[in-house]
Amino acid sequence: MRGLLIFLVQLRMNWCKNVVMIKIKQFGKLAVFLLVFIQVGIIPVRSAELSVYTELAGRSAMMVDGELTGYGVALVREIMRRVGQESSITPLPWARAYDILLTTADTALFTIARNEARDSLFTWVGPFMRLQWVFLARKGTNQTLHSLDDARDVHSIGTYRGDVRDAFLRDQGFTNLKQAVNNVLNFRKLVRGRLDLVVAASLGISETALAAEVPLDALEVVYVIKDVDLYLALSHGTDPKTVRLWQDAFQSMRADGTFSHLFRQWYPALVPPMDIRRPWVDSPLQGSQGSQGSQGSQGSQGSQGSQGSQGSQGRSRAIQE
Repeated sequence: MRGLLIFLVQLRMNWCKNVVMIKIKQFGKLAVFLLVFIQVGIIPVRSAELSVYTELAGRSAMMVDGELTGYGVALVREIMRRVGQESSITPLPWARAYDILLTTADTALFTIARNEARDSLFTWVGPFMRLQWVFLARKGTNQTLHSLDDARDVHSIGTYRGDVRDAFLRDQGFTNLKQAVNNVLNFRKLVRGRLDLVVAASLGISETALAAEVPLDALEVVYVIKDVDLYLALSHGTDPKTVRLWQDAFQSMRADGTFSHLFRQWYPALVPPMDIRRPWVDSPLQGSQGSQGSQGSQGSQGSQGSQGSQGSQGRSRAIQE
């Protein structure tokens, strides 16, 4: 039976006609019966196995009592269950995981910011969440930023290698960036006065502060740079049929409410993103459940989305748990 099923999947992948005829003769009427069921979709075709990676970052992916868990992990595991993928999710440092995604077919990585520079490099499943890029300062230093350009005047800004925010600031001509391996180290440097600012994502601040053993009330957001959507990315060279299976599985989760349910389990104060925003290409594309973005305790997500370099700017705000 196992050999028959393998044959039928291979048949679906356009094996040559001579081999098909031999196999049908070998398995007889059962092969014809199951082939009809596969062709009409009653027996699902399994996704090709992908190598799936993530970065340990906030509530998206974290280790708890030695087990990998988190919002992104739960979401991707459900997609994997729906497409029949049985391999595990491997946490890696961001720079290494991103390099694998760039160079290796049949690779998936989450969560990753989608922007103009990356848009054509990968195929995308999502969005999983919508957040903001912010500048953090140590509370009590009276750092005041009225524009992105004001940040050029500080002595040092903490970023980390391979991170899209580091690349964004470099593309904007910033020369005062200090790279680290991750933002945990940057948070420690910030409270010790070795950095003036750290660039971070709004949804991961409290978790990063906890990992760095930095009191949350020692930090403050002094500027919101822009809104950004996070996705799962699939590398080039991945079979288009596999890409479609993953994308369809995510869309089915949106349609049946699983996506919203998982999102609110981990981010109860926010609204899940139901539209696709690619402002460098076109206006927002409407999702299957409306166009409202993520709003709530992390600040306003206006219709501008991730367009431009400025979001809701200029005022210091307390950090939301």
